[in-house]
Amino acid sequence: MNNISYFLKENKVTQGNIFYPVSKNFVDEKGRPVEWEFRRLSPEDTAQMQIKQIVSSVIFPDLYNLELQDSYGVDKPEKLLLALIEDSEYENLSAFVALINRRR
Repeated sequence: MNNISYFLKENKVTQGNIFYPVSKNFVDEKGRPVEWEFRRLSPEDTAQMQIKQIVSSVIFPDLYNLELQDSYGVDKPEKLLLALIEDSEYENLSAFVALINRRR
């Protein structure tokens, strides 16, 4: 039951791409909507998108301010954001930014 080989990368089952007909405005030769192909995002992709959304939403403090970045020894607004706040604060901020950016 404790076989670690189950978790080796070569034994991981991967999910394929997903196809979805986004628009009825594009059809194939038979008049069927053309399916778009999508890939699942990795956790790293999702985290990068999330932090970019947060940085884009913050007006003050100016995360692009070089003096502020230098003060924390970082060179990117994403790194500054992570240097400014605690993990629990990041979770709350992330939820807040997602809430205010929902489509109405």
